[in-house]
Amino acid sequence: LWHGGEADASKTSFSLLSHPEHTALLHFLKAL
Repeated sequence: LWHGGEADASKTSFSLLSHPEHTALLHFLKAL
């Protein structure tokens, strides 16, 4: 694995989002 777990904090933060926050983030990313 090339990145040595660099995304672990981001994955944890993403998993802790509420459903509305999760949905809003996905809509934002799709709009990029």
